[in-house]
Amino acid sequence: MGNNIQYIAKYQKEYTTQVNIRLSKKYDADVIEKLNNLGNDGKATYIKRLIREDIARANGTEEQQSA
Repeated sequence: MGNNIQYIAKYQKEYTTQVNIRLSKKYDADVIEKLNNLGNDGKATYIKRLIREDIARANGTEEQQSA
């Protein structure tokens, strides 16, 4: 079991990064509610999808401007 934990820690250090955000219960209640309704497994997937959609929109905009 110890080797497995060491392997996971090494893998995460080499191949992943962690991003944390702090949300205000007062000002970001809508965001907190949305994330809580996604469930534990869906939060990262949902956020990454939104970011990738934003990147795609930005790339599409840049292509149209240069055409």
